[in-house]
Amino acid sequence: MEPNELQEARTNPEFLKFLGEKEQTARESKNIKELYEVLDSMLILDLDPTKIDSIYEEILKISFGRVEEKLANSGTFDIDTDEFFCARALYEYAIEQWSNKNYRGAKEMFFILFSLLNDIKLQNALMVHILNTHKSINLDDFYTKVAHSSQNEDEKYGYFITNFDFDIEDYLSKNSKFIDEINQQLQALMR
Repeated sequence: MEPNELQEARTNPEFLKFLGEKEQTARESKNIKELYEVLDSMLILDLDPTKIDSIYEEILKISFGRVEEKLANSGTFDIDTDEFFCARALYEYAIEQWSNKNYRGAKEMFFILFSLLNDIKLQNALMVHILNTHKSINLDDFYTKVAHSSQNEDEKYGYFITNFDFDIEDYLSKNSKFIDEINQQLQALMR
């Protein structure tokens, strides 16, 4: 969108009313996909930060509720469905924890997400995240390992860091001792 189009959308009462109604309906139906559509629109338009935070908190609240359900039923998220948005929310929350140097909280959240996914590409990428948070490597240093020139071939991976400047399988193999240690520590969380 061009700057003038953004300004027009920001000040269009009909569009703002539509966003408000969509948000309300999504909150009532606990529809994370719709809440993300509202959130993403509000972020692009640089609208009220308090409202943005409120929507993000609602997304997290719903997502954590779904995590509890999945853990209680030994289920997994199917990222080829709207459950993708729960995975996105958990991932973004873990990244937020990591950026705030809460390495343990980030590691635990990445592990929970790892345990709830049935996608080997994401699981391997998440294990790289888990290893780096386990070693208390700050997020900026981690970003230097990301293959910024590589695009995800599948849109569903677009919100996740899955491409690195190294071979993931080799990296995981070299860190298998740490992985075993981490798995023992974090399995207690899942009980």
